[in-house]
Amino acid sequence: MEGVGETFRQVEEFNRISERFAHPMTDEEMSALLARQAQLQDAIDAAQGWELERKLEIAADALRLPPWEASMPRSRVGSGGAWRCAGCCSRPGHAAAR
Repeated sequence: MEGVGETFRQVEEFNRISERFAHPMTDEEMSALLARQAQLQDAIDAAQGWELERKLEIAADALRLPPWEASMPRSRVGSGGAWRCAGCCSRPGHAAAR
């Protein structure tokens, strides 16, 4: 997520702040949270970050990746000890399976 990592972190922080509004707080705390949320919203809007999840889904579908929630077994292979996703590489039609 390096290319979209900052935007992803901003959306996560924005959502955490939104959740905090459900809890009691002082007027000063609320003002500070609202100010921070406004900063985050401006940054997210500028990066079109609200579309981030949809864009990642489109990219994942184009690459024929398994669903985000899928649990893939990992196996250690090669002399360099590199990790690879055994399920992904063994799928029919995947470049590594050819």
